[in-house]
Amino acid sequence: MLDIAENRARHFIVQEDTQLANRFGQDINFDNVFVGNLMDITYDPDTNALFSLRQAVTRDITPSDFRVDMDDSTITVGNDVFNFTQQTLVLRRGAPFDIGNISSEDSVTLITLGDMVWTIDIASDNGFLQFTNTEDIVDGRVIMNPIGPGINRFADLEDTITLPEGEWRVTVEGRNIEPYITEITIVYSQTVTIDLAEVEPSAAVLELTVTPAGSRVYINDELTSAHAELEFAHGEEVEIRVERDGYYTDTRTITMDQAIVSINITLQEETPEPETATLIIATSPSGAQIWLDGQFVSFSPMTLEVQLGHIDIRVTTAGYYDYTTSMYIIPGDNHRSIFMTPESEYVPTPPPHEPYDPPYDPYHNDNDDDNYGGY
Repeated sequence: MLDIAENRARHFIVQEDTQLANRFGQDINFDNVFVGNLMDITYDPDTNALFSLRQAVTRDITPSDFRVDMDDSTITVGNDVFNFTQQTLVLRRGAPFDIGNISSEDSVTLITLGDMVWTIDIASDNGFLQFTNTEDIVDGRVIMNPIGPGINRFADLEDTITLPEGEWRVTVEGRNIEPYITEITIVYSQTVTIDLAEVEPSAAVLELTVTPAGSRVYINDELTSAHAELEFAHGEEVEIRVERDGYYTDTRTITMDQAIVSINITLQEETPEPETATLIIATSPSGAQIWLDGQFVSFSPMTLEVQLGHIDIRVTTAGYYDYTTSMYIIPGDNHRSIFMTPESEYVPTPPPHEPYDPPYDPYHNDNDDDNYGGY
């Protein structure tokens, strides 16, 4: 391997437990590693035993036009300028090639790290690769490994991909599927189409958004983030419960029967219990004084907001007997119509021992017969 930090060749020992991963961190085997790959490695400096190799995160550039300056050892792509050295690997259809012989008609892929070009892949004869029925694959991507010398390529599933002629191992990956691997042959100017309709989702993604912020979200009774992307087995039933003080709790069960299930939950504020209600009192005659719980409040007719619960009412007016009652105030409107009794019309029922004829004297005058004249 070439140590690009020190610009010198180094030799390492591959062990049985050496871990090998692509740039996404997924396990691969050595069939996926070729000359020109950039790798991040860990190793034992005393024995040179390799602990792990991971394909480095690089920048892939496929320029439509570019300029090579052999004097300055630079390649200009648009406004970007990259350096190359004698260690830069140049391949044409998998075979070593002189960088000075690249023509404007060539299709060139640069793999860069920082401002340095480490690999240049030249292909004069290209074909195309495309995919159908990709809509059920979440975060789909495709990795293309040449079968033989060459440069690995990466792309999104939605893209139509330009590839040099030759044999390729194609790996389709996604958050909700097991990797799908197939081999294809690219022929100049022709398009290879891979149909992914038979790729069964192994997982489903739940995209959950909750309003208002600060709500407590429980997935299958476990507290989780209020704005989350979670993965479940395809077809699994999931219970969602969202709570927040002052809001009604929302509980629902969903089936993860799609690649992406998007749920937006907006909690409804609880309707506060009223603390007061309207008391409406009308009297006959009107204009009577109204006393509530011993306090004068108004003249009738009266409309007043009062606290819920029991309240004592007293109504007074000149020439009429006082009226007293209790009332339980409930939410809403509480009506009470009061008919006052004139003092001049009130004749109490006499005690049992008193005769009713002549009429009973409510003012307790002497019981001389002469005193009842006028009744």
